[in-house]
Amino acid sequence: MSQEKRYILIASLNLCVFCFILQLDKCCAVDPQFVACKNPVNCRYGPRISFPFYIEDVQKSYCGYPGFGLNCSEQGFPVVHIAGNEYVVEDIRYQDHTFQLKNLVFNSSVSNGCVSVIKNVSLYNRPFDFVKKSKIYLLSKCNGSISQNLSKHMIDFGCGGENGNDWGYAMIVEDESFESALQVCEKHVMAPVEMLGDEGSSRDVDYLVLLRRGFRLKWTAANCSECAESRGHCGFDVNTYQFKCFCTDRPHALSCPPSTAKMNLGLILGIVFSCIGVVILLFCLRKKIFWHNNLRFWESRAEDHLNIEAFLKNSGSMLQKDTTMQTSNESPVTSKSN
Repeated sequence: MSQEKRYILIASLNLCVFCFILQLDKCCAVDPQFVACKNPVNCRYGPRISFPFYIEDVQKSYCGYPGFGLNCSEQGFPVVHIAGNEYVVEDIRYQDHTFQLKNLVFNSSVSNGCVSVIKNVSLYNRPFDFVKKSKIYLLSKCNGSISQNLSKHMIDFGCGGENGNDWGYAMIVEDESFESALQVCEKHVMAPVEMLGDEGSSRDVDYLVLLRRGFRLKWTAANCSECAESRGHCGFDVNTYQFKCFCTDRPHALSCPPSTAKMNLGLILGIVFSCIGVVILLFCLRKKIFWHNNLRFWESRAEDHLNIEAFLKNSGSMLQKDTTMQTSNESPVTSKSN
């Protein structure tokens, strides 16, 4: 291989590598928010956690919707804090936009936590609403003698006798003994439950069963299905306070463009064909340069030939002139001698 061909080959390869790196950076750069929200994060137990929910202090807040932050309890269950209460998230139905909760106090099927720590539930300024709400009132710090009607409502509060809160009552408003219980108990809080069938109308209601079953909430948030179908990851932009679909290239309003993968493939194919084109172009230029050099060479040879001919011609003329002058100078001498 000649020096000229070697130089052209090296130059074309360097140019192709440069173009490839330049375009590869564009087509393979992935949006950092897409990466951050790509891998699911779950607690040790409980349901799968996905948008609009997210695990606080583990995931970025923009991977979820405002007000849907969860934590993992020491026991490994996902919990949500509402109005000072800590609720275990037992089930999430993403298609129905509903999730099942129960107070952490009643998470054990064997014994209760301290029922007295339960506070009244309010969903004010939260993106939740009750699917089917029934109320159980928990009454504590009760004095006076326990009547026959109230004894069946007594439950163990599990507070270890602290401040006399080792027991109390659980009942619904419709119970005929509710008004009399309010008169002997100083404190009462409302705990939401979900009754099935005619449970509320039965005279023998197992209140602990209802409290341990919990209740279901329906949430209001942007729908993630369209973004998920386009292989994006749902999130939220706190600056614009709008839903975002995080895609490989950048965040989009609702879903990822269907041509994102094709664009990346097109860029790669474009790089390959561009390199081939550059090599062909340089090859053609090499031929042009070769013929140009040859033409210049023959033109130079012809020009040198013409110069030689002109030189010889001039030299011949000068020689002939000198010969003529010499002959003319010798003629008188010859004549005189005769």
